[in-house]
Amino acid sequence: MKINKTLMALPVVLALFSAGNANADSSSWTEYKVSDSSTSITINEDAKVTFSAGTTDIWSFNNNITPQDSSNILSVIDTQFNLSSGSLTSVGQCDSSCSSTFSSSSAFDYLAVHYGQGELLFKFATPVNTFTIGNLPKSLSNFRAYSDASISAVPEPESYGMLLAGLGLLGFMVRRNK
Repeated sequence: MKINKTLMALPVVLALFSAGNANADSSSWTEYKVSDSSTSITINEDAKVTFSAGTTDIWSFNNNITPQDSSNILSVIDTQFNLSSGSLTSVGQCDSSCSSTFSSSSAFDYLAVHYGQGELLFKFATPVNTFTIGNLPKSLSNFRAYSDASISAVPEPESYGMLLAGLGLLGFMVRRNK
């Protein structure tokens, strides 16, 4: 039985091709669905990241988002959370000497955290002003916090009280003038 020499060489060619591509980019995103009360995820065998409660969705990336600028990170968040472009606004960031507790005077719905060779993206059930993270596999490099501009603010009860008092005063003045 005569075997074609090309077919015999095929396993060798495939092995060489596989070895040559062993260094190919193996970057990947992993999604974690968590409850509001969850305070940790395991992103690899060495890292059980801890964080403040209140998140509903978390994405981790085992490489760097490049470039590490606000517009590019915002675009990645839009993509990972299926948001329409332009629906988020930046409300805070830290680019160096970042603390593991982030605070913002404006509440935020989304947070991007960069550490060494990885990224974490958080979505919150309700907007927060403070967030704490710990046990990252490498040191914290930077973070970006974003607010969902498409969510309208819900008035506080005091606002309704002032509105009703104002309407009552207007009604009283109209009735008095009659």
